[in-house]
This record gives sequence, structure tokens and C-alpha cells, in this order.
Amino acid sequence: MKQAPRPAFKVSGLATIKHLNVRKEGAEDDKILAVDVKLEIKDVDRRLCGFFDEALEAFLWRGNTNALIMRNAYLTPVQYAVEVKATVTIGAHEYMGCEVKRFALDPRDGGVMTLTCSVSVYPNSADVSDLAKLVQDEAHVSIEGLPDLFDAPAAKDSTEDVLKHAEKVFAEEGKKAGKQTIISTGVPTIKYRGPNGETWTGRGLQPRWLTAYAEGPGCSKEDCRVVV
Repeated sequence: MKQAPRPAFKVSGLATIKHLNVRKEGAEDDKILAVDVKLEIKDVDRRLCGFFDEALEAFLWRGNTNALIMRNAYLTPVQYAVEVKATVTIGAHEYMGCEVKRFALDPRDGGVMTLTCSVSVYPNSADVSDLAKLVQDEAHVSIEGLPDLFDAPAAKDSTEDVLKHAEKVFAEEGKKAGKQTIISTGVPTIKYRGPNGETWTGRGLQPRWLTAYAEGPGCSKEDCRVVV
């Protein structure tokens, strides 16, 4: 039996900016600024449960749609380790290609819940100051998951094909954002290619294949750099 597609992730409302973690990520010689923002969004509609598990809503609440009450008042927040690529708006700033993760869903009577999550955004240095001013305050937040690269090419297609498709998706999202777009709409391009076709964009932890190659006799990480 074919499994029904998972609903798109989409949530918006007033959120408390709990804290920020400013860091840099990427290769030692090519680091970029990243900020992890912990958000707490209250009164989120129960229908978001369908993104995580189709049975979650019935597990958390009982009663009819007009008078839903929690099944278990002693239940701790339900946590999910899934990661979502999304376009995120925090206050007046919109960021593309964000990573949303560390979800915790805390149900309330009435069929609503408090959603806590961590959002990794890639701002310019000026935006960090604006984000810092919002800590422990409320701001309007919107999180919209990207179409499933999800509609992406079939598994037999190459990584490059998938990246091209993703780049097209980001470009289309950028056109919608217009002048409000702050972060580049492009998906990170491949910066390193291994002898067996492995690829790396240069973001995040250096992959094992590149470390192993660079440690080989007479080899260097730069041997794998893609020359544009």
C-alpha cells in the first residue's frame, strides 16, 4: 500500500526568542556565520501533528473538535529529531535555506500546543545585533518547509541533479521574497569532489572521505577542490 505523502511543515505566530548561539561553521579556510535560535511558539494548531505522525493528534487529545482536552496532563513534551529545511521569518528578517530541528510539542487543552524548536539561520553580521535584541522578547515568526526535494529527481539521479533541482526551488522561493530576501537563495555548490565521486559543499563537519584522502601519502585536501 502506497504511503500518503507527509503534509508540508508550516507554522506561524508569536514566538519567544529563548536564546541565541552564534558560531561559525564550515571548513577551516571557508567558515560562514551561523546563528542557532531557540524558539517557543504558543497556540500552535493541532493539525501540525500530521507532519510528525498521523496518529499523534489522536494520541494527545480526546473529545470532539470543539472541546478537545489532553489525554494525559502529566505527559512531558513529545520530542522529534527530524530536521526540516525551511524559509524562516523572524521579525522583519527573512532567511532562506534554514535548518529547523530539535522539536518539542507540548499539548494544551483546546487542541493547541506549544512548539519549541531550534532554527539555524545564516545571517549577515548586522542581523545578529537585531536578533540579539529580541532575546527573551516576542516576535512574529513564520516557518515554511521547502517542497520535498521531496518533489526532487528520482533516487537514480546524481547528487548534482538533486542540487540543481534544489537550486531551482531556492531561486523560486527567492523570487517570492523579492527585496526582503537577505540571504542568498542559492543552494551551496559543490566545493570538493572525491576520487570516487564523493562530494562536499564545504559546510558543516569535514566528511570522513576527505579527511582520509588528505592523510594519504602525497595527498592534500586541495587536490579535491572543484575549480570553477
